[in-house]
Amino acid sequence: MFPNTSLQCLTLRAIARAEAVHAKNRLRTYPSDYRTEETTLFNYFSFSRQDWNTATPSRHSGSGLRRGDAGRSMRQGLLWITVALVTLAGAHHRANAQDPSVVGQFSPLMNWYANATHAVLLPSGKVLWWPSFGNGDKPRIWDPVANTNTLTTPAGYNIFCSSFSVLGNGQVFMTGGDAVVTLVGLPNASIYDPVGGNWTFLPNMNAGRFYPTNTVLPNGDVVVTSGEQSPQLGADTLPQVWQVSSGTWRDLTTAQLLLPNYPKMHLAPNGTLFYAGQGQVTRYLNTDGTGSWTIGPSSLYGIRDYGPSVMYDNGKILLAGGGTPPTATAEVINLNDPVPTWRYTGTMANERRQNNATLLPDGTVLVTGGSSGAAFDDYTHPVLPAELWNPATGTWSTMASLSTYRGYHSVALLLPDGRVLSAGGQCSLAQGCNVVTAEIFSPPYLFKGARPTIASAPTSIKGGQTFFVSTPDAANITQVTWIRLGAVTHTFNQEQRISFLSFSPATGGLNVTAPPSANLAPPGYYMLFLLNSSGVPSVASMINVDNSSFATNGPAISVSQTSLKFAGKWQVGTTATSMPVQLTNLGTTPVTINSITTGTDFTVTSTTCAGQLGPGSCTINVAFKPTTVGQLNEFLSINDSDSSSPQTVALSGLATALRVSGNLNFGNVLVGANTPMPVTLTNLGTGPINITGITYSNLEFSQYLQSSTCGTSIAGLSSCQVFSIFTPNASGAQSGSLNIFDSDPSSPSTVSLKGIGLALKLSPGSISFGYTKVLTTHYPVTVTVTNVGPVTVNFSSIAIGSTNSGDFSIQTSTCGATLGPGTNCTLAITFTPQVVGFRSANISFTDDAFGSPQVVLLGGTGN
Repeated sequence: MFPNTSLQCLTLRAIARAEAVHAKNRLRTYPSDYRTEETTLFNYFSFSRQDWNTATPSRHSGSGLRRGDAGRSMRQGLLWITVALVTLAGAHHRANAQDPSVVGQFSPLMNWYANATHAVLLPSGKVLWWPSFGNGDKPRIWDPVANTNTLTTPAGYNIFCSSFSVLGNGQVFMTGGDAVVTLVGLPNASIYDPVGGNWTFLPNMNAGRFYPTNTVLPNGDVVVTSGEQSPQLGADTLPQVWQVSSGTWRDLTTAQLLLPNYPKMHLAPNGTLFYAGQGQVTRYLNTDGTGSWTIGPSSLYGIRDYGPSVMYDNGKILLAGGGTPPTATAEVINLNDPVPTWRYTGTMANERRQNNATLLPDGTVLVTGGSSGAAFDDYTHPVLPAELWNPATGTWSTMASLSTYRGYHSVALLLPDGRVLSAGGQCSLAQGCNVVTAEIFSPPYLFKGARPTIASAPTSIKGGQTFFVSTPDAANITQVTWIRLGAVTHTFNQEQRISFLSFSPATGGLNVTAPPSANLAPPGYYMLFLLNSSGVPSVASMINVDNSSFATNGPAISVSQTSLKFAGKWQVGTTATSMPVQLTNLGTTPVTINSITTGTDFTVTSTTCAGQLGPGSCTINVAFKPTTVGQLNEFLSINDSDSSSPQTVALSGLATALRVSGNLNFGNVLVGANTPMPVTLTNLGTGPINITGITYSNLEFSQYLQSSTCGTSIAGLSSCQVFSIFTPNASGAQSGSLNIFDSDPSSPSTVSLKGIGLALKLSPGSISFGYTKVLTTHYPVTVTVTNVGPVTVNFSSIAIGSTNSGDFSIQTSTCGATLGPGTNCTLAITFTPQVVGFRSANISFTDDAFGSPQVVLLGGTGN
């Protein structure tokens, strides 16, 4: 009946448990010491402990079961257990059918003393970790080989919600923390020595920070950004640089910016820091001097809060999931492109936030944990299956499943043997959560044959150095990678980065070459992996990279960005606002600047880079000054004495040649009438602009072809005019647009149009009675009122008013209370001056037509 002996044993144990429960029910007692897996089994098949008491006590039988009910309850219970175990057996069989070489495999749960909320891999291969909230200063060391957790020395303050990174000497640099009770960030900074197990306090930061981000620079210094000061003060906007050599802080006072907590910061190939989110607008941080920010390309999805960001290759970044509600989308950017832009890659099988992303030795990215629910940490919608992203294809594959929900305050960390630690979380009191545990994922590559081995490798190298790795498997090695030791919390691993190293065969092993720039491999410890033709990685060798040699043996010049994109559209002959490029000499000796050049459509407006550049920085200001039309792409080229010369920055901008004179306001126009007004089109370029269409968005506006001079093209350096008319068909304000479609990059050009249609035509619009003797009446002058509109106009009053209204009068009127469409009425107006001098008034028509009250001006002079 059952596929294996273990399930037969499970059946016997279940029957024994059922008998025990039956006996206890007779005594109206309930077991309190069920093992977790037993309770889970019962819950899974809707069997709670309360369900076993199936017989409702009779009011005549006391609190016990009635005679005969116990046996029936027992038989029913055993029947349901049998059904349950048959179902479980099928599920067990299906789980076994999953091939770990395809989906990988999670280990059984390991019980830990608390929830792992922060974790950092040490050069020893062990993991330093600590829990959340009030347990923040209870760090442990986990040994993956012995599977033991050992207490280590507390920091002496709460390092919950801190940031941390591994320095070049292997010590852990810690910034910030949480006062817990008051939710006030701590300004503390310290260093943990994993060899001695002791902490060293450093000078405090400028303010308290919890949820900050640490990022290691090419010279080994560390930038700390953001972090909450308190609920009242908000985030710390001042980036600070911890200068390792001097043991002091350097403030980036001109780079103050409000960023979200735990901002996703990455060291870019040009030496700047790239902010990838969680906000949609990305940025570059230049840490030279007092610092500066440059706007980067906006990501596509929007805000991806509590979603991971990972640099999966030099300058290539992946965002996966996150958001409220969570998304399954993912997007990538390549900062090495001339114009870096975000683009969508494959979509995950599951929406998720509070997930972690971990770089694997073969360059794939493993995403684990998270919730598909809309709530902040929705354990009721756990995402248990892991997913693996392949950068080569942009596709996701579903992997094996976690045993428990790993969401907010969980971690995932690559181990030196190529497995991934998954631990922690925060929902410890909720059903289905077991966050004081850890489990280990073995990726599919560990089930594809024997591992290659590293017989020996250097423990430390210089930056850019070629070094020898001894291995008996050299002939079968197809890939060599190294990955920086990870440091993960709150969905973001601030330290992990991978390099795909060049190598060549050598006697007894391989010659492997480190990256040629400190921007690609900042100083510190890396796990070196050899991968064979089956994609199986070796157990890593730890290598310390010392980049001080780059001053003499490698490139010393760093450029602040690899590209400049001038946003918007710029007309030929205009000059865009300059944008800065900073040139930094990371070395110890001066570099001679020979030339700084651009193409014809860009210009260097000013520079402080001239002659020789000593250790430090200078600035080149570049502007877009198009001389021709179209998308223009050129390079800023810097020629100097450095080995990386020439350094280039890709420049791009969109140039247009068509200039449009402006918008049109037709003012008041009688229904059915029109007055032409021109728009001038000027071709600033030398080539022709072909006009493919002229359209209007509102039928009451149209082209007046009799006066228009624009044909099918506009010759270079010439102009033409498009005349438009407004012909209102009813009273009221009207608006629309004139759209010009052409071959210019600015197409379509849009001109806003507006006018007011009037239904009442007053003729004349004003009356001058001239000179008239005092107290003598001028002969009547007729005013004709015509309704040119399509609907009846209703008058509420027709009266003479204003300054000298007593000198004028309506002698006769044919205008009644209404005036039908297409009809008119008349008024006879007289002037009888009462005194000598100029006299004025008006006839006011108050009605329901647009423009009411309409007036006819009256004037005359008494003599």
